Amino acid sequence: MFLFIGLMRFEEIRGAGDFAVYHDIGTRAGEVFMGSRGDVESEYPPMVTGIFWITNTTIPEQGDFATAWVILVCIVTVFCWGFLRYFGAHDAALASVALFLTTRFLGPQLVFGRYDILMTLALFLSWRSHVHGSYAQSAAWLAMATALKVVPILAFPLLFVATPRKRWPSLLIGAFSVGFITFFLSAAILGIHGTVSNITYMLSYHANRPVQAESLWSGLSFLFSSFLSQKDPTGFSHMSFVNNGIGIFPVFAAKFLVGVGMLFLILRGLDSRTERGFGISLILLMTWSVAVSTVLSPQYMLWIIPLLIAFLSERIIQGTADKRIFLLFFLAIATAGLTQWIYPLHYNEVINQERMGIFMLNLRNSLLFIIVYFLLIEAGYLTHRRSSTISSVYGTSLLRQSAVPR
Repeated sequence: MFLFIGLMRFEEIRGAGDFAVYHDIGTRAGEVFMGSRGDVESEYPPMVTGIFWITNTTIPEQGDFATAWVILVCIVTVFCWGFLRYFGAHDAALASVALFLTTRFLGPQLVFGRYDILMTLALFLSWRSHVHGSYAQSAAWLAMATALKVVPILAFPLLFVATPRKRWPSLLIGAFSVGFITFFLSAAILGIHGTVSNITYMLSYHANRPVQAESLWSGLSFLFSSFLSQKDPTGFSHMSFVNNGIGIFPVFAAKFLVGVGMLFLILRGLDSRTERGFGISLILLMTWSVAVSTVLSPQYMLWIIPLLIAFLSERIIQGTADKRIFLLFFLAIATAGLTQWIYPLHYNEVINQERMGIFMLNLRNSLLFIIVYFLLIEAGYLTHRRSSTISSVYGTSLLRQSAVPR
């Protein structure tokens, strides 16, 4: 059904995706590959720049980048589903449910029209590999996610905390192997200079990003200004609408809050009285990072919603779900639906700071914090009491845990 939606709503996807930007970056990467000199100005990691070039080379006759990209997403999804099927039908079914519901409520424009879905699949594989005790594979998939988006690198300390110390060498082998492979592939396409210039440009690009209009900080500023019958000045920068009425304080505050959140999850994960599952920590980290970030693009919900739906679905399937799980499920669906309402359905209402747009934006952003709160309770991180049920997000069943060598 996930692939069927992508094919049936292709025209919507074509109109809403960042395909023109992807195509231009891939074209420049191709020129470098053919021997052209100069820097590679891509705001994405070198591995992603290379993927855009590969996609360019596979554009079918009479086709365009959008066609080739949707085909690529479908192929990668089928491959990941097959990899999960190796673990068992249970894992593949979780992926199917999560992808279908995400596409239905978040919208195919974001799922197929942005490359973030590739990172999401890598995170999903990392989580499920860890559940089954395949620690090297778990670290390898997390390294792949980091090669696609830098943010998942924050999850490595949590991965080590959730893994028995005797198996830490496996994590290092998996992570460094993929790190070396991705760098080698990037260098093979872009060259050493092209790869370094790509990384330099990417870091500079994101270091100077203003506060995005859809972020927590901008939403609160919109709300406060509306009480004064005023509107914040907005502009367009870094491929998104930004709030020009906010200073630099939110940038430092967001980084501080992300750091505090990481430290909290690490310390609670080290506490023997709490569960040490990688999955729940990963979902908490991604949700918290997105919630407090000064940049909150709609596709960032792909970092959260599929993993969260899979976690909740597994609890329901196992018959261990309580009212809190069903509430979290509703919150996940509501967050996805509100994000689709904001973009692409009513984006102008948000940017123009109309009352309904401001309300819906702040409601969506508030739900992220509510989700974090209930997940912290579910993980036992707000108390010293361990969860009364065994969730696969923590490490599935007792039978599986006993089968994993320590």
